[in-house]
Order: sequence, then structure tokens, then C-alpha cells
Amino acid sequence: MAPVSASLPDIAEDPFARREWVVALAHKLGFAIAGVAKPEASARSSELHAWLAQGKHGEMTYLADTVADRCDPRRLLPSVASIICVGDRYHDGARDRDRPTDDPCEAQGRIARYARSKDYHNLVRDRLHKLRHAMQAQFPDATFRLTGDIQPLMEREVHAQAFNGMIGKNSLLLVPGEGSWFLLGELHTSLEIAPSARPPAWKQEDPCGSCTRCIDACSTDAITPFSVDASKCISYLTIEQRGTIGAEFFGSMNGWLFGCDDCQTACPHCQPKKRRSVDERVGMVDARYAPRLSELPLLEMLGWTEEDRGRLVVSSALKRASLAMLKRNAVVLLAEYAAEHASAREMIQARLHALQRDTQEDELVREQAAIALAWLAPTAP
Repeated sequence: MAPVSASLPDIAEDPFARREWVVALAHKLGFAIAGVAKPEASARSSELHAWLAQGKHGEMTYLADTVADRCDPRRLLPSVASIICVGDRYHDGARDRDRPTDDPCEAQGRIARYARSKDYHNLVRDRLHKLRHAMQAQFPDATFRLTGDIQPLMEREVHAQAFNGMIGKNSLLLVPGEGSWFLLGELHTSLEIAPSARPPAWKQEDPCGSCTRCIDACSTDAITPFSVDASKCISYLTIEQRGTIGAEFFGSMNGWLFGCDDCQTACPHCQPKKRRSVDERVGMVDARYAPRLSELPLLEMLGWTEEDRGRLVVSSALKRASLAMLKRNAVVLLAEYAAEHASAREMIQARLHALQRDTQEDELVREQAAIALAWLAPTAP
């Protein structure tokens, strides 16, 4: 790609011209959505505190530890005057092909779509660095700080303020008519840039109206309007939770080994469109997110070594889950498979018994095998 350079002569003085220039830079770097927000305290601070008080963050104690920072983006960069918000589209909404099998050796665990390609953290951050360098060249006295996912920030709220999308009932950022298949990043700067304006086509205050499809699609009842109980969410259970997965969730995991897309695939905005997007950039999937791994064999995973895991998850968001966590998730899905396929039940139970007795196996995996066996055991009359 050709070097990104200033194209507007008046960006030195005009904050509106700066916004047009910055958005053009972001699009030239390949971001599908780009906007600018004014840094201000969160309007959802009380909701976040109540959510934490109810324990809906589960084991994610870092959310409570950084709540003050999350409620005010100005704490991340005291000199901040503007927040540049960008996003990549990583999926077109097409559904996965169903692969039912009566052979447990072929049973697969599904990976959430955002984690099927190279690690999105790197893909977004690398181009945010390029955006910062281009801006620094034009404004050498300005200060900058990159954020995005790993920093304490109410990220979706800031993007909504930049009019990159609206927050939906499943708490995700929805681009009206295009869905939530976007990965987000931000660049905080001391540079004065005019905030983005609300698109004229966005007539509703929220993108959902009376629709509840995401709520209805959630098999663990984690979603209530505009809020998610993380401690019940399949994505949390398979990625963030470090302990065992409780038996109350067995039968509800829907084949998800790492993450979950159910609330997104149910959303009308997220369905693939035959029409062209109003903004072609927004409707196009970034080629950087070409899937490399969409599912993994469950029985085979139980015999994995650290080398096997390292070989498969290199440069992938999958590395967030340890080997023991991946095996734990596979145990749950195999128990569900055994419950649905009587012909495979005995074989899977035998494998789980062996896993439970293996003193060389991680304690987390052994404990999960015990929970799975108890769940599969027939109840007394």
C-alpha cells in the first residue's frame, strides 16, 4: 500500500477537516468503519457498577479492579481531546454448514468466527500504529495512545458515540443493516478533532426495536435486553472461566468449543445480504480474516500435548485458552454428544473414566471428567 499522507491543506486549523482526513486515512489502511468520539465519562457507569455488584462478571475480577478507568476514557490519556474509533469486518454472516455425525471420532467442536483467523489483536493494532505514525508526522506535538480490547475502556459505548454503530440487545455494537461482525480498536489523541455526526439514515434510537431473537437464541439464558450475564455466557465459560464448567450448562453448549456466535447469527442485522451495502467498505469482509481453523476434533484433543496446542493456536486468539481449558471444553461437548448418541455413550464414558484416573492429567480436566460422568450417569428410579 502506498504511504498514507495528508491530502487536505487545512487540517492544521480546521477540526472538521481533520476528521475527514483521519477517517480517510483509516479507510485507506483497510478499516471498514471509522469515526471520532469526544472523550467523556460513561453514561452507563451506574449500570456497570450494578452489573459488577450482581457478580455477572464471573471470574473476570480485572473488570472490577479497573472500573474507574472504564467509566472515564480520559484516565487512559489525561491530555486526550479525541478518540478515533476503527473496526474491521471479519465475517459476512453466512451460517456454518451442519456436519452431523454418528461417529464420535469425527465429532467436532466449533470455534467462534472471530477466532478462526489470525489474532485480531495484531491485525487491528498493526494498522493503528500506522495510523498513529501518519498522524504524528503531521502533528509532531500531539500525544497518542492505542487501546482496544486489552485496555480498560467501555469500547462499544465509545464507538456508539463515534456513530460507528449502535449497541444492540445482546450488548454488541451493531452496524444497522450490517450486524455485529466487527472487531474494534481505538486511538486516543490530544489532537482536537471534530466528533462524527449521526448518519441521517439512522432514524431509530436503537437498532433492535421489539426484536428479541438474540435473547431467544441464547441457550444459557445469559441475555436480557441490552445486558449479558457473563457468568452464563458460553463465550465466557469456554474462554474466560478458569475453573470447571458446571453441570447446569451441560446440554446447552451447542457444540461451541471456543466462544459462541448464536446471538449474532440469530440477529436480523447479521444475516448475509444480497444487496450491496450502502457503504461498500462496511459490507466487505477483510481478507486478513480468512478462516484458518473453524473446528477441532474432540476425542483427538483429549490426547493433545502442549506442542499440539502450540502448533495449532500460533498467531491465533485461541491461545487465550490453555491446554487444560481446551480439554475441559472438549469433555463437556463429548458428554453432550454421548447423551444424544446412545451408540457412542459407552465408549465416551470409558474415555472419560480413563481421563479422570490419569494422574498425569491436569486437575481441571480430571475434575471436569468427573462432572461429565456424573451428569451422564442414569438416575436411580
